[in-house]
Amino acid sequence: MSLDQISPLRFSIGNTMKRISVIVSSITIFRTPVQPVNALGAAIAILGTFLYSQNKSAIDRITGPLTSSMSNGTPNAGSGVKSSMDLDLLRELKCKNENGIMKLAKEKPDLFRGRSPQGNTTLHIASRTGNMSVVQEIINIQHCLVYERNQRGETPLHIAAAAGDVNIVKLLVRKEENDNEIGQENTLRMQDNENNTPLHMAVMNGHLEVVQELIEVDHEPVFSVNKAGQSPLSIAIDASSTNIAQWIICKRPESLNYEGSNKMTLLHSAVMRRNYDVTMEILNAPSNAKKDIITKEDVKQRNALHYAAAAADEVKNIVALLSKEDVSLAYKRDCNGQTPIHLATINGRLGVVEMLVNDYPDVIELLDNNQRNILHLAAQHGHGDIVSFILKLPEKDDLLNTLDKDGNTPLHLAAMNFRDNVVDTLCGEMKLYIMATNHKYQTALEIAQTSEVEATENKKYLTLKALKETYKYRTLDLEDIIANRCLSGSGTSTTDDQGNIIANSGIHIHYSFNPSRKV
Repeated sequence: MSLDQISPLRFSIGNTMKRISVIVSSITIFRTPVQPVNALGAAIAILGTFLYSQNKSAIDRITGPLTSSMSNGTPNAGSGVKSSMDLDLLRELKCKNENGIMKLAKEKPDLFRGRSPQGNTTLHIASRTGNMSVVQEIINIQHCLVYERNQRGETPLHIAAAAGDVNIVKLLVRKEENDNEIGQENTLRMQDNENNTPLHMAVMNGHLEVVQELIEVDHEPVFSVNKAGQSPLSIAIDASSTNIAQWIICKRPESLNYEGSNKMTLLHSAVMRRNYDVTMEILNAPSNAKKDIITKEDVKQRNALHYAAAAADEVKNIVALLSKEDVSLAYKRDCNGQTPIHLATINGRLGVVEMLVNDYPDVIELLDNNQRNILHLAAQHGHGDIVSFILKLPEKDDLLNTLDKDGNTPLHLAAMNFRDNVVDTLCGEMKLYIMATNHKYQTALEIAQTSEVEATENKKYLTLKALKETYKYRTLDLEDIIANRCLSGSGTSTTDDQGNIIANSGIHIHYSFNPSRKV
């Protein structure tokens, strides 16, 4: 093993004194010095060997064969590896028997160098069990255990942070602060095998006091990202740990400058989880901290308002907040050409649709990439309450018979998906053009008869029933109507009479849809 290979295991900066310490430690642990890589290394190795020979007993008290089973700083104890930890000591640790531990420490101080099958040291176990005096005594006997990792790459501080014992965390951190003066590695920034810092562990387990303690001592881990691409703040928001998320944002607002998977911001995450308090905290953060987080889009080109509109009627207050922050958000299109009102319609959010129409009246005219308006989408997805709301708007006549890119009207989409409630509502509109055909020359009735969309037999029956009755009512041959009128003794009908007959029979002629079809 070379000097350059071993120094990163224990130190973040490789100065001369640290390398001497490594030489000394390597002799103690491996019983052989590291191999120097140059003349300076050779000189340091000689000096280290001399120092060890002169101070063997003192060095043995503060170092131990703890890293002899380590590779890249992590014990390689695999499954089925026998424990090297004394069973009596292990029992005393788990029972938190301080007197028994002290007795063993005096009788057999080397016992504290052992490891469990998962690579845990006595300090790992004591940090989990929560006995502060035992932790203090172990640190006094073997202070280097603070920096040792178990099989998962966790230090005792990781364990204490996950357990949530703020007093033990403070004890380990104080030890850390003292060691930093002589160049030891910062355990607050050390990452386990999943790149989690102790701060990640505290947030994952919802320990606010521990989070506060760790960030007060060193705020840098706030920006650390684990292998899953998660920062401590993103974990807090995803887990709906509102108090932790709010505290981190308030204390370190610059932590908002984070981009997760799919380019999602923390505002996206807060909105998707319908967390009004965290959303408010983000929106109230200093402008230099949140930057363009309000308008930023993810890989689907969706901003936070897209997700708020789709979330639920209960988050209308979030929709209102976001829309007031930037008016343009309501008109932004995603990769499907859909705006927030389109997504609200698709997801059946009547309250949000009403709010957006009230605040932005012209959004009802917006079309997506399929040339569909909100009535198309409400009909397609069977949201009868939204359909009824739209049909009360002054613009309903412009939406009722509009064709999408395939020539389908809202009635076509409702019919092919067997939305019987919507079909029934639309068929009640006298200005509906029942004979409209799409680009495949199919009427709504024909498309329902050939649709392969899965639906219950009852829905299919009710859909076809409503369509057939409406067709029967509205497609009487005009000549038959006139003939019947004449046979009834009305005499010769005028053009005005014919118009009245058509109006009274419910026929609505709209030749712009299919001028070749006889009505």
